[in-house]
Amino acid sequence: MQYAWCLEVVARDDLQRCPRWQVAFANERKDHRYYELVEDTLHPEFDYRYFVIKDAVGQVCAVQPFSCWTWICWSERGRDLACSSTPLAGCGRA
Repeated sequence: MQYAWCLEVVARDDLQRCPRWQVAFANERKDHRYYELVEDTLHPEFDYRYFVIKDAVGQVCAVQPFSCWTWICWSERGRDLACSSTPLAGCGRA
């Protein structure tokens, strides 16, 4: 069986037009407003984005908030990237 899913990384401005986002995490203690507040209060060196998973016809079926930050490491490794994510608002649950 072959699946035709698409994963996009979007900013909150792009997500505001997504009806799925308005009900994401609605059955949880923290709905979409919590993640918007987190984004608004993060330190500027954090980059807060959202994974948007679309099905074969382009319908959004899941939204996953995540944050990334970069920092300079004074070693041979140079630049490192670290990410953190929250539970997925999955298809049929959000």
